[in-house]
Amino acid sequence: MPKISVIVPVYKAEKYICRCVDSILAQTFTDFELLLIDDGSPDNSGAICDEYAASDSRVKVFHKENGGVSSARNVGLDNACGEWITFVDADDWIAETFIAGLYTPITNGEKVDFVQGGCLNYANGEVTGINQKYDYYVGNDYAKLFAEFRGLVFSKLFKNKFLRAEGGSLYFDEKIAIAEDMLFTLEYLPRVEKYAFVEETGYYYRKDNLQSATTAKRKSDYEKELYSFRRKYKAVMDYKAFRNLPDEACTLRFEQCGKAIHQCIISLYRMKYCHSERLMHLQSDFTAEQYKTLKYAKYHGLRDVLFASLNHKFFRIFDFLMSFAKFIYFR
Repeated sequence: MPKISVIVPVYKAEKYICRCVDSILAQTFTDFELLLIDDGSPDNSGAICDEYAASDSRVKVFHKENGGVSSARNVGLDNACGEWITFVDADDWIAETFIAGLYTPITNGEKVDFVQGGCLNYANGEVTGINQKYDYYVGNDYAKLFAEFRGLVFSKLFKNKFLRAEGGSLYFDEKIAIAEDMLFTLEYLPRVEKYAFVEETGYYYRKDNLQSATTAKRKSDYEKELYSFRRKYKAVMDYKAFRNLPDEACTLRFEQCGKAIHQCIISLYRMKYCHSERLMHLQSDFTAEQYKTLKYAKYHGLRDVLFASLNHKFFRIFDFLMSFAKFIYFR
C-alpha cells in the first residue's frame, strides 16, 4: 500500500498535463501512486496519460465519460489505495519537495488526521504572489482550524480511512459546480481530531488558464445556486455546533456564506421569473439567519444598501430596486 494517492482529474489539459505529471513523478517523496482520471477529454490528454502509465508503474489511468471535476475526483477516491490522499489539478504543478513538505508532520511521528499546506499563484510563466501560507502548527485548536483552513482541496492531505469511515463515505457532490471542494473539506473536518498546518508552499496554482472551472464565468441557474448555498451553509453551521465554536471563529465562513447567498439571489434575477415568483423565492427560500450572513460579505455602496433590505424583510422594496439595479450587475 502506498503512503499517498495523488488524484489528478484531467479534461482538455494537453497543454499543461506533461508539466503537471512530470512534476509529480519527480518528487523526492517516492512512496505514492498517481491516479490520472481522464474525464472524457476530447483532446489528446487521455492518450498522454496512457503514455505515462506505460512508462511508470506508479501511474494508473482511468477513462470515463465526461461528468465534471467532482465526478472525476470521485472515481479517483474509489480507486485510491494510499493511506493519505491529495489532489493536484491538471493545469497546475508542484515543486519536487512539495509532497515531502506536506508529509512532514507524519514523518515527525505526529498522529494527525489532516494536513493543510500553502500554494503560490502562477501566471504567464512566473509566480505572481502567495495564495496561502501557514506557520507550522500541530494541535487540536478547532477554532483556529475553522478560521484558517482553505476550501481548495489541493495542498492538503486527507486520511483515506476517514473518507471511508463507518459513518458514511465522503464524496464530492456532483450537483455542485462552484466551490464543490469547499463543501468536501467542510464535511471532512468533523472527522478530524488532530491536524497540522505546514509551511510548504510548493504548489503552483495556475491563474492564466481561462478554460478552468475557477476562471470560467459563473452562469449557474437559480435552483443550482440555491442547492449549493444550502449544502454549504448547513456544513458550516453543523461544524460550528459540533465544535461549539464562537461566532468570531466563523467570520470567514460566514463571509463565504454571505457571498454564496448573494450570488444565489443574483442568479434569481437572471431567470425569467415574474415579480410574484421572485417574491415567493425571496420570502420562502431563505431563513432570517441565512440572510444575516449577507452582512459579512463585505460589499460596498449600492450592494450593501440594496441587500441590507433583505435582513429587514423588505422584499418588495428589494425586488423593485433590484429590477433597476440588475442592469448594473448583468451588463
